[in-house]
Amino acid sequence: MGLAILGDLMLGRHQAPLIKEHGIEGILGEIKETIGKRKIIANLECPLIKVNKTKKKESSFSKLYGAEILAKQLSNYGFEALSLANNHIFDFGNRGLINTQKILNQNSIKFFGAGLNKEASITPAVLEVDKYTIAFLGFSFSNPAQEKKSGVAYLYDDTVKTAIKKVKSEVDFLIVMPHSGIELYQYPLKRDQKIYRRMIELGADLVVGSQSHCIQAMEIYLKKTIYYGIGDLLFDHFHKDTKLDFTSNKSHSKKFCIEPSFSLMQQSLIILIDIIGGKLVVKHETVENKDGHNPKVLTQYNKELWMNKFGTLNYNLKNSNSIEKERIAIEKKLLVDLKSRRVI
Repeated sequence: MGLAILGDLMLGRHQAPLIKEHGIEGILGEIKETIGKRKIIANLECPLIKVNKTKKKESSFSKLYGAEILAKQLSNYGFEALSLANNHIFDFGNRGLINTQKILNQNSIKFFGAGLNKEASITPAVLEVDKYTIAFLGFSFSNPAQEKKSGVAYLYDDTVKTAIKKVKSEVDFLIVMPHSGIELYQYPLKRDQKIYRRMIELGADLVVGSQSHCIQAMEIYLKKTIYYGIGDLLFDHFHKDTKLDFTSNKSHSKKFCIEPSFSLMQQSLIILIDIIGGKLVVKHETVENKDGHNPKVLTQYNKELWMNKFGTLNYNLKNSNSIEKERIAIEKKLLVDLKSRRVI
């Protein structure tokens, strides 16, 4: 038995009717053979909560949520831990967080990355595989938790160092799942690359990122793997409203002059992890989900084509001067944007 980390799960909005019709088991049936009996982990990109759709405040397109009943379906499918470290877990404030944690607890799914205070946000989820203990930590960029205030484990201060140092000595392996980056851009921010590498230096055995809505480059750093973004497994990219949102004036593609490729949103990675000879052995499979309810592992032919593209992506991250300049320019624009909105 090993572990499988899947792409982001957004279970609401236009995705909800498909889930209601097919169920989690039906929607994810095609990838079950690839996952096997592994324990499943993912980033939950929405609170699980009952919402009053007649209230305008609770029916905003940008506010994501999933039905409470889905926790049981996720558990039955094999999900054992979910990261709550993302920019949507507080779309319905503390009510959404508290309800999500309660529902997950009731269905024996562990969670990490957010809490009612800073200490809770950096409390790991710990799973056992073949008598080895594996801890999971999550970090993100919004709603930072404080000593007496709920929030997400923050990515851009000493929270990362504090959390990793506290956990590392208590378990056999540590996997970190940060949530940050530019949407539909296949390379990490310079600052994120620095922080994710620092996670490895501090003791993380694997880093698996999310947020970009597409697969980003990966690299091997100090003999450990960093996936900067593994894409979305379930999201309503297929719907015209979502596509319009990704090209609106507020979108990353407009702000940072990125040409949006909707085909990128259809692919994600499954990270397959086994423990062999006392070491983590990590590999990945590529999944394509065109219609929102039938993700499939690529055929051998398409896999070979995709791996060539992925290899180029990873090479460019390390060696391309033009990509380096592009990343620097995008990050400068991001910092200006954040300052203009008084985010920093």
